[in-house]
Amino acid sequence: MKLETLVGKELCNSIVESRTDTDSYEEVVVLSKDIAAWNKSLTEKLGPPLISTEDIEIVSASEDVLSSKIGVALEFADSFGGIGEGQTLYHGIYDSAVILIMIWPWQNNINVTVKKAIL
Repeated sequence: MKLETLVGKELCNSIVESRTDTDSYEEVVVLSKDIAAWNKSLTEKLGPPLISTEDIEIVSASEDVLSSKIGVALEFADSFGGIGEGQTLYHGIYDSAVILIMIWPWQNNINVTVKKAIL
């Protein structure tokens, strides 16, 4: 599943650089001014991020279930560079595909790397 299928053509038009584009992995760069729209679309499709810089309340999962899900997602994320402080991690199912999304803001506060892996 391509990013365009997941977030829509309009958001994909905001991509400023496409680094990797295969059926199972995409890595793109977008502008930080567009990241709120990306987060909104990803949350609608995959649910709230498991790890985020924002305070997000997850009401549907117990703490143990959530902790287990985060642990599994972090193991997958390690294969693609991991998740650090200030970064966002989505993990969910959309259209029968298990998807991992990592959002890495740059230090310049202008660009953001978005990585999508089909697991």
